[in-house]
Amino acid sequence: MSSTSNGHEHNFGPLNDKDFLYAVLNLPKTASEHEVRDRYKQLSIVFHPDKQHDEQRRATAVQRFLEVQKAYEVLSDPVRRQAYDLYGPDGLTLVKETSDLDLLSMKELEQTLEHNQAEATRVRLSQLLRSGGTGSFGIDLSAFTDYRPDLAGLSWRRRTLERWQEVPSVKGIVQQTIQTDLTPATTLKLSTRGYTGRLTDRTTVGGGLVGTVRHQFSPRLAVEAEASLLTLIRPLKLKLVHDDDDNTLVIQPTVSLPFLNHLYDTHSQTRPRGFSLLPLSITYSRRLFPSSNTRGTFAVSTPSSTSFPALSLSISSAHPFDFTQEADRPSSASGEPSRAPSRSGLSRGAYFYNCGLSFNGPIPGCNAEYGIAFAELGVQLKTALQLAIGAGLTVVLGAAWSREDRGADAEVSFGSMGVQLKLGFDYIGHRLELPVVISHEDDVEVAFWTTLVPTTVFTLAYHFILRPLERKRRIEFFRELRRELRDTQSELSRQTEETIYLLKDLAKRHMQTEAAVDGLVILEASYGAAVRDSDTEGLEIDVTIPLQALVSKSQLYIPGRRSKVGLQGFRDPVPGVAKTLRVRYTFRGREHYAEIPDFKPTVLPLEAPFKRQAGSTKPYGVPNKCQNSIAVKMSN
Repeated sequence: MSSTSNGHEHNFGPLNDKDFLYAVLNLPKTASEHEVRDRYKQLSIVFHPDKQHDEQRRATAVQRFLEVQKAYEVLSDPVRRQAYDLYGPDGLTLVKETSDLDLLSMKELEQTLEHNQAEATRVRLSQLLRSGGTGSFGIDLSAFTDYRPDLAGLSWRRRTLERWQEVPSVKGIVQQTIQTDLTPATTLKLSTRGYTGRLTDRTTVGGGLVGTVRHQFSPRLAVEAEASLLTLIRPLKLKLVHDDDDNTLVIQPTVSLPFLNHLYDTHSQTRPRGFSLLPLSITYSRRLFPSSNTRGTFAVSTPSSTSFPALSLSISSAHPFDFTQEADRPSSASGEPSRAPSRSGLSRGAYFYNCGLSFNGPIPGCNAEYGIAFAELGVQLKTALQLAIGAGLTVVLGAAWSREDRGADAEVSFGSMGVQLKLGFDYIGHRLELPVVISHEDDVEVAFWTTLVPTTVFTLAYHFILRPLERKRRIEFFRELRRELRDTQSELSRQTEETIYLLKDLAKRHMQTEAAVDGLVILEASYGAAVRDSDTEGLEIDVTIPLQALVSKSQLYIPGRRSKVGLQGFRDPVPGVAKTLRVRYTFRGREHYAEIPDFKPTVLPLEAPFKRQAGSTKPYGVPNKCQNSIAVKMSN
């Protein structure tokens, strides 16, 4: 591992571990700050390049001097020394990537570094392996809920034992996938699959190995080929995908090779030789309107097991929502900076719906789904109705949480087919599914309690886990924002202060003129975060002088649909956060207060049609309740 100091690169040396920097200064790990400082002074004099006259020795002295300097920089800093003692050179990287560690206690520092080290290790392993997997283990617990009249006279312990003996064995399917790039446009994926279950009175175990090659011919066209590597007589599955901004076409044919057909017919004892219908599915999706993301989807498949094709038609759409004041901001093609997390985590997201018809052969069915996704929390809630002739109505309720490469979800379905609970867990590309059959009967009470359990878990998780995490993200956002502003906006702050100084005389003249006619006088004005709380405290600037300089004939007008950052004497105190202009002013001898969102127009004094100036038909003034400490939010 290498490091940089004073523009020179050097290596930690052969002891690239937690002891090398101590070895450079010849000190034990228990050395005090005083001992570190004394040894550094002694060795820096010995190896200082300016004291070397021989060029060959000078090069060696430079290397040793940099090592001594690096050792002192780390071991004289309590935070960096603690990180180095725990994780060696990797700990220094963690300190560099994490801000405000100097505000933590040693115990908190150790916990933070431990968490960051585990996260960095997880990311490295994920990038190195590029693997994923799924595991599904079905459980049937209907023996505990279905009605059993033969157990009515038994004790609860005996009934439980009898029901437990009726629980079937767990059925499981496990699949592991490893992916690698053969070329920049070609990807190879190997999937191994194993399963276990019960067939009549014995347990069966099996598996397989499948290889998939994907080639991206262009950004819009890709082809996949999937084949079994252990059973060559299986047909070859192909997948052609054409995708652009408005249309998506997926064709999935199954190809049976002639020489493999011969092997298949030779080894088969039950299937007749000759031609057989192979599965084919076609899916076409299109954006229905140029200015909307509503899409229509048509799908048809011809499975080999039936003589009727399966058809489906559906319409889906998603619409974002934003209840924060950033929603007033005009859209920009150039993109926007990162935005501060809201306090609740429920302010931004999207709602979506999907409805369609399906024909499984001659049997029709319909389905409808509606859901809402909260983008900040990574939480999604949905409900769905499924109606099929002969199968009845099925109601589905689901909730899911996902953040980066981890997540959890739960789905409850109940109807004429019974009550089922499906749990899912995701972590680093691996997924575990637990489909649980609760009851084979349409039992409303069982469905209620089955739904109540995951609902309670998600509610408690929001209040005690997700919301505190969002709160922590918000604190970290503003902490990082303060650090960046301290490092990068010193020059901008200086220019703003100089601009305000230049506007000072003009603002003074306007104030004197307005005061003489009892007109509009700005007493105090600030520009900062729309939400005032402990997180945004101090992140605002005084704009009293720039606003007073804009007053003309007892009027202040600032156009809307654009940020006020560009005004003379203004700057952005909280990038990426909704801002508000707060003004306290006097007009006609009365003091008033107004709050104006950033992208809304500013018109002061606020108009009040009920109050008119003598001899004039033009309204002026403010609403009768807009007085001291009353905030009025302007609208278009």
